[in-house]
Amino acid sequence: MDFKDKHIMVVDDDEDDRKLFCRALNQVSQDIGCLRASNGKDALEYLGDAKNSVPEIIFLDINMPVMTGWEFLTKVKKDGRMKSIPIIIFSTSSNQRDINIAYDLGAASYCVKPDEPDDLKKMLHMVVEHIDHNFKSFLSSDPASIYFHTPTI
Repeated sequence: MDFKDKHIMVVDDDEDDRKLFCRALNQVSQDIGCLRASNGKDALEYLGDAKNSVPEIIFLDINMPVMTGWEFLTKVKKDGRMKSIPIIIFSTSSNQRDINIAYDLGAASYCVKPDEPDDLKKMLHMVVEHIDHNFKSFLSSDPASIYFHTPTI
């Protein structure tokens, strides 16, 4: 696959988590750039600049200072230029209430941060394999259900 000029953004206030995420992405594919932001405000500023690359996917933490993941998700889904970017909530919380809120606000999926670096790489490998085609249908597939959670009614 040709991943030239493709990027995945991680928005997380934990610098170690951002580094681990980008390192794992680089090990999965050196052709996909890893964009980093430490909070929702910084991510919005980056995305708001037309000179910057628009990521194919955003992995978004919930609990961050300055602007939370919920606030960021709400703003992005109201912006015509950005609302089509799939956003995956990427959190340590496995609380079903958080999962439901994420979907209510327009998240493409919800992923509990893997404990092990190898699991993070496996998850990112799945994402990279489907980045160009049927990404949303992939998120609801059986193989994806290992990492990606769905809402309950």
